[in-house]
Amino acid sequence: MLSGLDAAIRLVTAPNSAFAQIRDNYERYFAWSVGIFVSSIFLSNALFALLDPDLADTGGFVLDVGAGLLAGIVFTAAAYLLGRLLGGNRNWRAVFSVLFYTNVLAFPLLAAFAALALLAGYGMMWPLIPSGQPDLEFNLLGNLGYLALLGMCIIAAMVWIVIVLVKAAKTVNGFGTAKAFGIIVLAFVASLAVAAPFNV
Repeated sequence: MLSGLDAAIRLVTAPNSAFAQIRDNYERYFAWSVGIFVSSIFLSNALFALLDPDLADTGGFVLDVGAGLLAGIVFTAAAYLLGRLLGGNRNWRAVFSVLFYTNVLAFPLLAAFAALALLAGYGMMWPLIPSGQPDLEFNLLGNLGYLALLGMCIIAAMVWIVIVLVKAAKTVNGFGTAKAFGIIVLAFVASLAVAAPFNV
């Protein structure tokens, strides 16, 4: 049987079998799933606070972590209720365990984002800039190149996350792709509505 860490690793490489294992053994993985969910929210906000001094104050950081936790819980609860309404899994702990485990994706994505930020901060994304006084044209090329790379990485990450979330909803509920995708979209809208007041 998979340990909690093995399940996290397998979720990245073989999500369908990992989700099935978590669903069928939710008693074993529920605590792990909660730990993964909470730590992913905390580390995400910690990274952004390090990169943006305006977010580094303690009060703002605590508020952002709280808003992230609330949005994540609302998303998962909405996905569970919608799935149950449509004839899916009625065991909330099984559904929460599977969906919380999808937050494993945050760790490699945060590592990639931190690496990009580090490269940009040390000027390694601007190989065309000559030593000495940088030329404005080279700076513009470098900034556009970095922004283009960052944009592509963000789009790829969003697509990956949606695909894995749909796989999770399909596996835990026994649904087809269209129904699982609809549940994920509606649950995401619900989480955005709850988190919106904290982002004003």
